[in-house]
Amino acid sequence: MLKVPVHQVAGHKAGTGKLGPLIDDSRHFYKPLQSDERGSNEVSFYASFSSNTRIPGHIRRFFPNFYGTQLVEASDGSGLQPHLVLQDLTSGKVNPSIMDIKIGSRTWAPQATEDNIRKCLKKDRESSSLPLGFRFSGLQIYESRESGFWKPEKRSIRCLSADEVKLILRKFVSSHTSSELDSKPDCAFASVVYGGSTGILAQLLELKAWFEDQTVYHFCSSSVLIMYEKELVSNGKNSRAEIKLVDFAHAVGGNGVIDHNFLGGLCSLIKLISEILTTPDECTTEASSEDIQKNRISENGRKGVDYTRLSYPHRNFLLKANPGEKWSTWYLAQGQPTFQIRDVDNLQDICPTNTKDQRIFINGFLCKNPANITASDFKSSLLNQGGDTGNFYRSSMNIITAAEFPGLNTLGLSASRTDLEDDGLVTPHAHPRASEMMFVSTGVVVAGFVDSNNQVFQKVLNAGDVFVFPRGLLHFCFNAGFEHATVFSVLNSQNPGLVSISGALFAPNDSKAMKMLMKKLISLSTLDLGRSDMNLFWN
Repeated sequence: MLKVPVHQVAGHKAGTGKLGPLIDDSRHFYKPLQSDERGSNEVSFYASFSSNTRIPGHIRRFFPNFYGTQLVEASDGSGLQPHLVLQDLTSGKVNPSIMDIKIGSRTWAPQATEDNIRKCLKKDRESSSLPLGFRFSGLQIYESRESGFWKPEKRSIRCLSADEVKLILRKFVSSHTSSELDSKPDCAFASVVYGGSTGILAQLLELKAWFEDQTVYHFCSSSVLIMYEKELVSNGKNSRAEIKLVDFAHAVGGNGVIDHNFLGGLCSLIKLISEILTTPDECTTEASSEDIQKNRISENGRKGVDYTRLSYPHRNFLLKANPGEKWSTWYLAQGQPTFQIRDVDNLQDICPTNTKDQRIFINGFLCKNPANITASDFKSSLLNQGGDTGNFYRSSMNIITAAEFPGLNTLGLSASRTDLEDDGLVTPHAHPRASEMMFVSTGVVVAGFVDSNNQVFQKVLNAGDVFVFPRGLLHFCFNAGFEHATVFSVLNSQNPGLVSISGALFAPNDSKAMKMLMKKLISLSTLDLGRSDMNLFWN
């Protein structure tokens, strides 16, 4: 027997003369297919996703099971209508607290019409989609058996300010819930619901890791459902906290491009939930009613929204959003906003790497407990001594990152030491995530890099000279003097990475191939170098 879902918090609800989803006792959810291209598009997505063997099993669990389509009696009395048959995500849950969060600062699909883009842009500007990269579409928080649920009107929560959204995220895991936004949450259940190895944060981080690599789909205007059961937590039982992705009427193919719009909003949500876990004392000192009223959105929308920052781990995305500009300047031909990428600003004074706690894996390193931070975290002696130069290249290079030097964590820095014996060289390599500034401590070296036009830029460097290698470009150096040379470098990433072209293409003892490579690369003459015995390269 089909019936109206009790715990639906967003979307069109079924009722007399109203078309909406239905459920049955077999844990099936029947979603009416929209008559335009949105309906067929959502069916196509589910068919593609369910049959795509490249989707890992641990990611599939975040999506509803798909059972095809079926003609069923529509809730509005219009007779048999096609419906998507999906998993009923609230089946088996008694009094679940649920948040439906629409992800992305841009909620229109690339193929959207100009009129649709205008409408979506207006909604995005009048909500937290711009300042936070996500907004609430629906919400219910269980209070008690006597009070039932706090379930605010959908239109009102769509227009919440950024501060109000942060407050709701705290109220969601508090022991007491009030319809008054100025009430102070205690976040009593935050560590159980949001934290832990199976909590909401861990699940979101797992999903984020997939979005950092997947380029198969773009999830425009899709939502993340966050659910748990407060009664179970109150009785010391498992909260059954889980996340699910829903609403794929506007999902499109990724065409080999990462879905930055969804990923940005997801990372922003992760950041706010992480702050709740790391700053529990702020739960009782969150935004005052005066601040909330000051930030409340009027019917005419928010004023003065100029720029939006969407936080990524080690990245910030600056999305231009001047209200005075025409909407058509917002996006590229594919409907993608333009981004400016740089290392993210640090959110606290210091954050030494926590090398012991590996229960949560993120794009970077967890911070140490502030109570355990010492001055030793900010000192390293790993570059005091030169490395082993008794090899074919007569050189050594040692890079220390936040993994080895805790004080570097979140600062966007790493350092290296290179030692070169007479005729020693560092073969062509690149750092995909960092530019490098090298300082010659002793000796004479030749340093250079190759740009995308295959032009070589190189100079002879003496002690005290500095040279810069741009990010991602192949670069090299070799000892051009008669004595040992030492070079120190600073790189503007806490994990710059290293790609060695010569190491990948040539055997380490292939002297003939290496000589040919260096002869092509190094164009300075013996006169330029001030040496007459460069036999290693020219013979």
